[in-house]
Amino acid sequence: MVDGGIPRRFEDAKLSDFAPDGNVSTFLRSMGEVEPVKRRAHLPGAGFTGEEVEVYDMQGMDGLVIVGPVGAGKTHMAAAVYNTIPVPRYFISALAVVEAEKAAITDPDKSLSLHDRNCVLILDDLSAVRPTEFALDVLSRIVRCRYDAMLPTVTTTHTSHDGLSDIFGAAIASRILEMGPIVKLEGADRRRG
Repeated sequence: MVDGGIPRRFEDAKLSDFAPDGNVSTFLRSMGEVEPVKRRAHLPGAGFTGEEVEVYDMQGMDGLVIVGPVGAGKTHMAAAVYNTIPVPRYFISALAVVEAEKAAITDPDKSLSLHDRNCVLILDDLSAVRPTEFALDVLSRIVRCRYDAMLPTVTTTHTSHDGLSDIFGAAIASRILEMGPIVKLEGADRRRG
């Protein structure tokens, strides 16, 4: 892994590796409109400091949903988006999120706190996680909180609305699919090509 959790295999991924897609272009244009806002840093228990930090006001920005069969290039496209956007972003697989939150049960410092992180969250392979009660709770909370806060989230999944509904329930599936335009990748498994 390199910075942000992006898989090494995709550290050089480019959107030019794909045919142009209007939904991706719309998403990227919306990211270009996000401006840094200077805010004062607050230290818990110590009052306000005089230092200013730049944060990005991303509330209300759209996300992106990349859907396609196994091997169609969903992670590759998500990594290309990660490499293209000029704002704070965080790339992680859904499986890694669940594992981190399991570890946080005994060590709260290991929690990733992705539900309210002020960045573009790229949540890869959402539908590949074994749907245990714990995993569904963790991922549903992230989706629900980011949806409510209008924080941009890019997800990749190999299943459509019906499949997501079967895994997460209709309410979470609906939120995932509303979090941004949908990009459908098609074709044979590129890994076997």
